[in-house]
Amino acid sequence: MGARKTRVVLDTNILVSALGWLRGNPHKILQKVSKGEVKLFISYEQFEELSRVLEYPKLKFTEKQKMGFKRLLSEKATFVVPKMKLDVVKEDPADNRIMEKRIS
Repeated sequence: MGARKTRVVLDTNILVSALGWLRGNPHKILQKVSKGEVKLFISYEQFEELSRVLEYPKLKFTEKQKMGFKRLLSEKATFVVPKMKLDVVKEDPADNRIMEKRIS
């Protein structure tokens, strides 16, 4: 029986950082996800949020970068449907989705 892979849930900002800044820890985590060394969990709602955020003009990602990133996540991440909805992060309600994944 092999060692259990590290499992992660990453905030949308961390995912964007992983794509845009190739020297940081978010990118290192993404590389481990890509190699199958780390298991990434994401919800369909967060994937939709990420898709919207990648379109922000200030980020200046190319279509190729955006499509490649979403394809990588689609292929490597485990999509979850949270069992309950939370409303505990008042400052950034979208972050409730991250907490929901932790309890699904």
